[in-house]
Amino acid sequence: MTPTSQECHKDFCVSADQQFSRIVRRWAAEPLGQFEEGYSNHDRLRSAIEYFIQPILKQSSDKSVHEFWSDGLDLIECSASPTVYFFGGACIFSDRHANWMWLAPFELRIEYDTHEIDCPTLVDLKLGHRDPIERISKQYPTGRRGYRLYAMSHCLYGDRPKSNQNWAVHVKLSPYTGG
Repeated sequence: MTPTSQECHKDFCVSADQQFSRIVRRWAAEPLGQFEEGYSNHDRLRSAIEYFIQPILKQSSDKSVHEFWSDGLDLIECSASPTVYFFGGACIFSDRHANWMWLAPFELRIEYDTHEIDCPTLVDLKLGHRDPIERISKQYPTGRRGYRLYAMSHCLYGDRPKSNQNWAVHVKLSPYTGG
């Protein structure tokens, strides 16, 4: 059953994971549909993924990635089945100081159990190009000019790493126990 936009509101969800899962299911059922006045399902999905990235990074066993967070993203590739969702694109990321922001490709794979559709069972996040000096390549600064993300997202995603070891950050949470 497709959640209504009201059922996707945080006041009607018991956890952030439930809210995220409902937004994902609503998008999957009607990718080009309207979420609420002035917002599409696609727009709400982008926002939900943006806020989902931080808790994933916080759960990494590598504490050096805990400081990074996302501040906007553009989806280039999306796929959905009843239990597996894949999202790829580019995002704006920043460190804990938030003095500057950079652009980076990302991939996010989420799996659900058919009986537990409100909390993922597996989350696999890959973010940014590995850099020999910095943790994540800071080749593409953006500052507060988010429009650059949309201008560069296709080429960033097209040039994303092809192997796990070339991603700057790879966090795979299986089993995923919640953010």
